[in-house]
Amino acid sequence: MVQIDADNFKAFPEELMQCFNKKEIYFLKSESLEQPERLRDEKYFYEAEEGLLKTCGLNNDSFMDRLITRYTSRQLTSLFLKTSFTPNQIAFLSLFIGLAAALCFFSGGHEMGIAGSVLLLVSAWVDCADGEVARLKFMTSKWGAKLDIISDNIVHCSVFFLP
Repeated sequence: MVQIDADNFKAFPEELMQCFNKKEIYFLKSESLEQPERLRDEKYFYEAEEGLLKTCGLNNDSFMDRLITRYTSRQLTSLFLKTSFTPNQIAFLSLFIGLAAALCFFSGGHEMGIAGSVLLLVSAWVDCADGEVARLKFMTSKWGAKLDIISDNIVHCSVFFLP
């Protein structure tokens, strides 16, 4: 059981506080653990959250994905976890950034090409963050998975076929 005082109340994510208010007990289940572990205190919660965040990559990520893309997306995920954004809203944000990249490429020119490249990278990082946020907030859904794939395909088609 976790004791929470007034000073620590705002330190916990809202979803976890709702569980405490309902007096529900949640366990941390990990592929690396044989048995689920109880979240014992606030420090353990943050260590568990960090551990989950590090395992959010896909098994088929390339070396560059693991080295750069996932590192950057985890930083964005940490920021998104502190907001009220839902994973689907983050997916739409990624879509709009990707479409902005396509418009930059469509405009032509050296500067717009650089801007489009940067926006496409940011779109990819945000795209990774939506799935990470969904898993960490326990908000995964079939609709969200389809939205992610559809928005990725719209961005890719726009970037590669529009110009």
